[in-house]
Amino acid sequence: MKGSRYYDAKCYLHYAYIAAFTALNAYLGCDRFLVPLRPDAFTIGRFSAFGLLIFGALVLLHRQQEKTGETVVKGSTLLSPKAFNRTIAGDGIGIPSRLTARPSSPPVLLRVRKPDERKHILICGDTGSGKSALQHYLLHQILERGEDGAVVYDPSLEFWRAHARPERGDVLLYPLHDHCPYWDIASEMRGGNFTQVDAQKLAESLIPDREEGRTDFWDEAPREILSFLLMQLKAEGRGNGDLIAWLADRELLCQRLAGTALANLIDPQAPQQRAGVLSAFGKLVAVLALLPDRDGGRNTFSIAEWSRHRRGNIFIGTQGVAERKALRPLISLWLDTLFARLMLEMEGRPVWCFVDELPTLQRLPALKDAIQESRKYNLRFVLGFQGRSQLEQRYGREAEALMSAPDIRIFLKTSEPRAAEWIAQNIGQPRKEREQVSFNLPLIGLGRESLSRHTEERTDYLVYPNEIQTLAEREGYFCYGKYAVKIQFPYPSFLRRRNTLKVASPPG
Repeated sequence: MKGSRYYDAKCYLHYAYIAAFTALNAYLGCDRFLVPLRPDAFTIGRFSAFGLLIFGALVLLHRQQEKTGETVVKGSTLLSPKAFNRTIAGDGIGIPSRLTARPSSPPVLLRVRKPDERKHILICGDTGSGKSALQHYLLHQILERGEDGAVVYDPSLEFWRAHARPERGDVLLYPLHDHCPYWDIASEMRGGNFTQVDAQKLAESLIPDREEGRTDFWDEAPREILSFLLMQLKAEGRGNGDLIAWLADRELLCQRLAGTALANLIDPQAPQQRAGVLSAFGKLVAVLALLPDRDGGRNTFSIAEWSRHRRGNIFIGTQGVAERKALRPLISLWLDTLFARLMLEMEGRPVWCFVDELPTLQRLPALKDAIQESRKYNLRFVLGFQGRSQLEQRYGREAEALMSAPDIRIFLKTSEPRAAEWIAQNIGQPRKEREQVSFNLPLIGLGRESLSRHTEERTDYLVYPNEIQTLAEREGYFCYGKYAVKIQFPYPSFLRRRNTLKVASPPG
């Protein structure tokens, strides 16, 4: 209790006063009634040193003895890993952390409550800070319990190598892999009245607006042409090869558009406009040409079919930065189509969507809606990125909604000052209360003793920006509800896998 704490402090000063006074008497050669003693030299020296030490401390206390304590009265609270597990007692997915700072200390899982898994996970940190390691821990738990499915954007194929099991039905969508299935864009369109809607959605995924909320003619015009061609593809029962031919051959394209209002968009009488619109198709032709042919003896895969049953897991991969840039439209199309399709099935098997390095992809039009409406469709997102500015550059005003949606947040090291300040604000700025207690104890009866208390409130960072900038590798802060926990975790010991990828040569 607060009162007993003040009483104990007061008693302590009384005892110090008596001890110093007694020692001082001994130093002066007197008993407790100031009667002279006859001590030997050793006793005089011992009591003299002790008396001077206590006497000096008492003089400082006499001037102003202050005792302060600070507690959080409102807002975020910092807990130890042990205290977090004791407080939350979660039964859901867990964030790894050592209980002590010793490197030999094995990690334990700081588990969230299972219903809160639907609230999504955000992981933010510099390259090399531990984002991928954390995602390995999360994916390992998901696949081990076998209840949920996963869609993983795998920029370096490290997750496929570590976690995939083709015998379980896992699929790798990576055009340069020998076992990448045959995928037909027309299979992602439903028939009848839905064809136009689906065609427009696919076209938007392949050619998104460059800026959120701002439609540009140079995006909209080629998108309208592509949507029209996709509807024809579905109606005529054609495949990827036909779409590539129409987009690559200007004469064939003109024939397809003849007699429609879209023909004016590539009118030879407006050469600059024609060239600008047609230039958008060059990159699409190059990336669609990498897709495996139907005649290659491969399995056939449809995102629409998979989203209905949600069996196995999907890994969407590349290898290296150059490939990532070349395959970006196709990867973005697959991910965006998956998100849109998964939102057609209410309360299906839970699916976790891992999207690391989100800003390296094209803008994903379906992502914001998928995150905000995910509870109805049993979707859980794990989003990874390096900093706020990257996401804002790609998503504009939508970036704030994407960053604020996840309730489970993990912040690792970032060296950029603005990003560190944003992270510190996210961890929390609680209102703190500081109690100040002042004691005044007179010497040898001069004046009266006094005790005063004063309470001061202020708002301050729970974790300062500089602390974020100086974190070690695989060290950070885990935020859940009103609690924050400093975490340290080793590289996952279970990453001992066997998948050896055979990479095919690009077609042509």
